[in-house]
Amino acid sequence: MRDVLTAPQQKGPTYHFSSTLSDKAEIQKIYDFIMSQEISLPIGQILGSSPALQKIFTENTCTKREYTTKEAEYSPVQSFLPSPSSSLHVGSPEGLEDFLLHYSNAVAVEKDKFYGMSTGKLEISICGKAFTAMIDSGSELNLMGREIPEQLGLAIDYEGTKWSLRGVHGDAEPLKGVVTDTPLMIGKHQFPHHIFVANNDLDRQDIILGQPFLHHFAARLDYGSRSGKAKLFLWKDGLKKGPPSVGIVITDPEDKRNTSSIDRCAHVSKIEDYSEIPYTEDF
Repeated sequence: MRDVLTAPQQKGPTYHFSSTLSDKAEIQKIYDFIMSQEISLPIGQILGSSPALQKIFTENTCTKREYTTKEAEYSPVQSFLPSPSSSLHVGSPEGLEDFLLHYSNAVAVEKDKFYGMSTGKLEISICGKAFTAMIDSGSELNLMGREIPEQLGLAIDYEGTKWSLRGVHGDAEPLKGVVTDTPLMIGKHQFPHHIFVANNDLDRQDIILGQPFLHHFAARLDYGSRSGKAKLFLWKDGLKKGPPSVGIVITDPEDKRNTSSIDRCAHVSKIEDYSEIPYTEDF
């Protein structure tokens, strides 16, 4: 078998178009001269007369992306986790105190639970005379000491004697009567309500405001961040369509009855006959 020799394939012509003038022309110098001189020749004729000038103009007029920081920064340790910011921006300086109080609970150490806590009390006035009222959401009625109606000249409705108050020991004691629409004043607002009259004094408080009062005035009780503070809000029209009529702190965070200790040195709270002394806790 003979080897068959094949003729090499001819390649296409390797040439470019040129002329005597184009070879002698220094395109970059022409471009620099044009860009530095004012000429009356239309720019369209210049660009159209030379493809090389078109290329230079294209390269120098196209938009390029340049970075303001050209030096690269290298870190030997690369983290793909998001890095939290070390700075915090609060839009309103006036709201900084509320902001810190609200979000400090996220990092605050949990406080001890109270074994005992003082009840809520506030100062009220009836016919211009000041009294201490205890807030008791566990009471089914409002109650005042027996001497108050006589001191103020309030009319007692003896239909209230049909009602009785049962103490923690189970003994029922008839009430002296009821004062209807007692003109209670808290701040500059009036909160009239029915208050039954006990057959004895209420010891450490003059009046007990129970469920009927709290319900009628749409009461809201807010507790602080385990600080021993409670605040009572009341709407005198009973409608929560706007801001409350009054808001008052009814507990003392420093009261000795706010105790997280159960040893013998802690305060001892007594449970007494509800018909005589519903609660003994006070400031």
